Amino acid sequence: MNSSNHSQLLDRTGSALLAVMGIVFLIAIVAASTVTTGRQQIFAAAHLRDYVKAQMIAEAGANQAYNLMKTNFAARLDPNNFPATSFDGGTYDAAVISVASNTASISCTGLFGTATAMVKVDIRNIPTLTTNGAPVQGVGPYGFAILAGGDLGWAGNSDMQMSNGWMHCNGTYSANGINIARANVSSCMGISLVGNATITGIGKAPSISGSNIGQPIVTNVPTVTIPNIDLTPYYNTALSNNQVFASGKSLSGTVTPNGGVMWVNGSMSFGNGTYNGCFIATGAIELKTTGNGNIALNKVNRYPVLASRDGTITVKQAKTLYLNGLIYCKTGSFDKQGNGDVLGSGAIIAAGNVSKNGGWSGMLYSDPTPVPPGGSLAASTDKVIITAWQD
Repeated sequence: MNSSNHSQLLDRTGSALLAVMGIVFLIAIVAASTVTTGRQQIFAAAHLRDYVKAQMIAEAGANQAYNLMKTNFAARLDPNNFPATSFDGGTYDAAVISVASNTASISCTGLFGTATAMVKVDIRNIPTLTTNGAPVQGVGPYGFAILAGGDLGWAGNSDMQMSNGWMHCNGTYSANGINIARANVSSCMGISLVGNATITGIGKAPSISGSNIGQPIVTNVPTVTIPNIDLTPYYNTALSNNQVFASGKSLSGTVTPNGGVMWVNGSMSFGNGTYNGCFIATGAIELKTTGNGNIALNKVNRYPVLASRDGTITVKQAKTLYLNGLIYCKTGSFDKQGNGDVLGSGAIIAAGNVSKNGGWSGMLYSDPTPVPPGGSLAASTDKVIITAWQD
């Protein structure tokens, strides 16, 4: 083999070696990249798993803080009530900021493995009772002289002396004629006053039409939940005292049912007379005076004085209705017709509309919170709700 051939052979051998080394190098890079990617994917999956768990732990901590303040809103003021706590393999640490006298914000951090998550919750305290057990006026559901789940409408001429008590409707408040409401009014949908209709106190609604308002406030108004009073204890009391009647019943004169409760499966009608107790009908109820007669409704204990379970309550009168207690329409509406007055104290709560056509010159607010036979008035002063939750 001459020197030229030998040199060519060496060149080919070197090139092949370089090619093999290059391939091996590329394989090594690919292998290393694959290993690195796999490790990154494993780490990412583990981190995601830890984050989801950390978020769950943060939510548990926020819920624990809320549960503590739900029964005692004043607990928000003491940071020692919210220590860092081990939970389900991780920890949570809640901090509460008191934004105002009735609002607060919870920030809770959850830790698990390598991950951290945070939950923020805004809460608000809606007081339902003062320390002496009486509802706060203007705060539902028992803080209103008149509460309507639907519309609240006043037609005809009247001067309603409600001593700046509160009326509320989840629908629209409308009034026309020479109709003066010496009260405060809140409406979820709007207030519409036509002609000389007047509200002497606060008028609060998302929209207001009419200028005869003492203090108009244009703002969003939250819905007030109509209370779902359990009528079963009243039925049982009536049953045990032979005061359950299988069909409609008409009453007049002076009526005081044994045990304080009368239950009628059907409709009821009331004529001139005085009625002492709790009168409940599954159907409609009508009150109608004749001549110069009056109707007086007087509560017994803290029972509602008049309740319709499935129907409406209609007042048709030429003279006066004296009210001492709560009139309650569990599912229906309340309608006042005629020029007679409504006097006394108590409240009217209706799941539907409340309407008046004709006179109405009184009815002051008094605490209507019912206490069923054998029951007791709740002592809690706090009703704490969640207004916003952010993960």
